[in-house]
Order: sequence, then structure tokens, then C-alpha cells
Amino acid sequence: MLGRVTAASELPSQSDPVTLAYVCAEFAIDAPLGGFVSEPGLQAGDALRSASDQGRAMVAIGLVYHRVFVTHEVEDDGQFRVVEANVDLAASSLERVTGSDGEPLWVTVAHADEQLKLGVWAHMIGGIRLLLLDTHAADNSAKARELCMRPRSPGSAARARQDALLSSASEPVLRAMGIPARIQHHAGTQTSQVRAHLPSWVADDVVSTLELRSSPIRGADLAAKVDALKTRALWNLRARARERMVERLYARGLPAGDSDALWIGCAGRLGAGLRPDLLFHDLARLGRLLDDPLRAVRMVFSGAADADDAVGQAQLAKLVELSCDPTFEGRIVFVPDWGLEVAGLLVEGVDLWLGTGTRGRPGESWGVRAAANGALNVSIAEGWWREVASEPGHQLGWTLGGERMFDEQAAQDAVDSRMLYAMLETEIVPSFYDWDGEAIPQRWVQRIRASMRTIPAAFDGQR
Repeated sequence: MLGRVTAASELPSQSDPVTLAYVCAEFAIDAPLGGFVSEPGLQAGDALRSASDQGRAMVAIGLVYHRVFVTHEVEDDGQFRVVEANVDLAASSLERVTGSDGEPLWVTVAHADEQLKLGVWAHMIGGIRLLLLDTHAADNSAKARELCMRPRSPGSAARARQDALLSSASEPVLRAMGIPARIQHHAGTQTSQVRAHLPSWVADDVVSTLELRSSPIRGADLAAKVDALKTRALWNLRARARERMVERLYARGLPAGDSDALWIGCAGRLGAGLRPDLLFHDLARLGRLLDDPLRAVRMVFSGAADADDAVGQAQLAKLVELSCDPTFEGRIVFVPDWGLEVAGLLVEGVDLWLGTGTRGRPGESWGVRAAANGALNVSIAEGWWREVASEPGHQLGWTLGGERMFDEQAAQDAVDSRMLYAMLETEIVPSFYDWDGEAIPQRWVQRIRASMRTIPAAFDGQR
């Protein structure tokens, strides 16, 4: 999946100089650049992969992080601990940028009443050069060096300081390297449209079953192919995806439960904007939903939270606690080590993606990537979901409520939780288990077809 990006040698030639500099504090690319995967980082990573496929004249600028490998190890007693490891940049796939004298390049920039020395590391994403600025110079203050210690949550004061550094430093660094970018797009300060690099997220089985021969994969091609696929073949495709996910969860040592059940997934950067715990408000009701012997439901979660984010840390603790509770073991699964690999595992395999973000806050677009693999969405009417699911009677999934009803977030959460329970109990789960004589849930598959036809094409990064 994530390796499916056009190589530089396969790109059309670029006669034009670089015209666009894409600036972001985080790029969701691969392990050396990884750590948490936030929505801006996800969009930035997919933007680079799509730009490479298109042969665009673009350069990207971000920050290098010296402590980014964040795992959440679950202890025998159900407690978890955050583990960070230093990154050996010299041993990574990054290359140190040098000056004309062959020595490491240092660029001095004025920032926050300080003259900072910035090193530069480079990484190629297909044909796009990603430049990562480094404040870890002996002459810089401890406060300045902290900017490149670890990625921070979007919207936090620490992330704002990182964005401010990029605003100050991007142009001087480009000038020092002789890169004449005329336009700068700062993803940390501008609202970006949701776009997905489909080749990175569409499972190999989807590609082969639908015979997607275009390179790169296009949303329009996926739409045409899924319309032509027989109902039995489409349902079997989803059954295989679910089975692979369960097998991979078992391989990670997780009690993954039943591969024939309805699997609900939710993951991302934990915090006030995600609400993965919306179904935990009534554990007795949740237990009845999960334990129905005739209509089994399973839930899988993953995510990470900034150490300074109390809400995200509380959500993380609750997810781990319930996954280790004997009452829910094997029914609620928490996958540690949130990152691109785990994200790919979930968006390929789950049947239903929860888009239970907080109204009025920037949402996440993992549901777009899940839809490209045949998952359905249940989401609040915000962001990308509002764009495609605003028509009454649409068959793309389910919309959770309407506009915000309460100023007090706890009251809104309580209402949304009850609404989500009711929707699962009366509409979603019955639809999944409404099998015909050939053991195919026709209504569910009809929604899969509509979702795969509409959502990937609407948010294709190649548009």
C-alpha cells in the first residue's frame, strides 16, 4: 500500500523550476518521519505522494524530530506506558544537506528574538524532495532545540510554535539552497481540502479483484469497476478483508475474536476532536450489543495522544482499560503502536468506520480511506462527510445527528452516544445481518457499492 508511489525514474520530465513549497510541521510518510499521525500530517503525506505521481514541480518543508517512535505498551495489569526512543538520524533514510564546500549546510534565520542555526535533512518521496529543518545546533537555546524534539498535537501551543518557526524559516532555507519556489502553502495555517492518495490506501486484493489497471489508481476507475462487480464477488472481497485483519491482529498477539462479526473501527490522534469513547457511556448497553449471539459485533481502536493532552490521555487509558477487561476481551481490541502500518490494517479490514468527531473542530479523514476499501461510515455531519452525504436518502452510510444542540460538551456527548447506540441497534447491525438465501446482506452490499463509487472519486488526490 504505502510503498505504491511513482518512482522518480518513472516520472514525466520537469522542465519548469519548482513553483510550490508545501510547508507542514508533520508529514505522514514512513517510520523515520513518523510518530503520531494527525490529520494535517496525513493530508501532507498524501499530497506529496499525489504530487509525485503527477510529476509536479514541488518541494516540501517540515521539521525533523529526534524523538518520534512512540509506542503504547500494555502491561499485564492493563496499565499502559508511553515509550519514546531517540532517532538515529545518521542511520536513517534521511540525508544531510551539504553546502558547496561539502560540509553540512547551516542556515541562520531570525526567529522569536533569536538568531537560530538550522540544519537541513532531505528525503525523497518519489520525485518530490522533502526538506526537514533541524534546530539541534549547539548554539541554539534549549527552547529552540525543543521545537524539533517531537511532533505536537495540531491546535496546541507547542504546535503553534513549530508552525511559527516554519513560517520564519522556509523562505531563507529555500533561498540558501537556490530553490526558487514562488508560492508557499502553509498547511498549519490554511484549511486544506481533504484529498487521499488512493494507491497508498487501497488494498492489493481490491486492486486485483476490481482489475484496477490504471497507474496510479484513480477514484473514477474504482467507481466504474465496482459498479460492474457482481454482488457475491463484492461481499466475498469484504469477507476476505475482514479475515485478513483478524489474522493480522492475532499475529500481533491480540485477542481478535470472530472474523464473521461486524467489525467497527475508530483510530487517529486522540483528543477532544475525536471522541472514540462515545460508545462507552453505557457499558451495559454496549455489552448487550457486543454479546448478541446471533448478531456479533466487534470493535477495534488505535491511536496516540500528546503527553500534554489530558483528554487524549484519558481516552487512551479508557480504550486500554476496556480492551483488557475480561467482560470485553476479544470484543473490544486496542492496537498499540499507532502509525501508518496500523492505520492501513484498520482501513483495509473494518466494516464500519466511526467518524464521531466533535462538531466545530477539525475532523479526520480516515473514513475516506476506509471507504476506498469497502467500509461504510457512520459520521457526524462535518467536514468531508457533509460534502458527500448531505442529500436525504443517500446510501453511503449513516449520519449521526445534525447540528450541535448543546453548548456544554458533556451534554452533547450524552445525546450523541444515545443516538449512536440506537442507530447501531435498529439500523446498522440489522442491515449487516439481513442475509438473503445466499447469505448475502443485499442492503449492506448496496451501500458498499454506492460508497466505493462516490467517496474515493470525490476525494481522489489526483483530481
